[in-house]
Amino acid sequence: YVGPYFGRKLVAKSFLTLDGELGAAYVQTDYIAPDSCGQRGVVQAISCDNLSERYGAVNWNLTGESSILGGDSKLYLRHIGILGLSGSDQLLLKTTAGLSFPLVFGFQAAAEITVDYDASLDTEVDQKYNFRIGYAW
Repeated sequence: YVGPYFGRKLVAKSFLTLDGELGAAYVQTDYIAPDSCGQRGVVQAISCDNLSERYGAVNWNLTGESSILGGDSKLYLRHIGILGLSGSDQLLLKTTAGLSFPLVFGFQAAAEITVDYDASLDTEVDQKYNFRIGYAW
């Protein structure tokens, strides 16, 4: 998706920050044809004849971070929402919540869960659990 938006800090405390953004978007989605496209009588949300969509939408983003646990550890939240102008079947949501904490020598570890929702798919909710190690400079 691409489009203009504006944002502002909603909360700016020493232990908590929350930013919000609102805007307009142009969305293009391309889907891979499911195996059931060749079968008769299968009901699915995506038409096998039209595996690509383009539409105007409203989008919003929320980004939050908290150091309430103390030290250099952080709780964080990233949420993206896109709602098509023509209906609720054009709703995309992506939410990630996690905990990051320092290890040694600038390395950091994080555990997070990501939940993706696409109203146009048969299986509307996709969840991922990530554990990662990275370096911060």
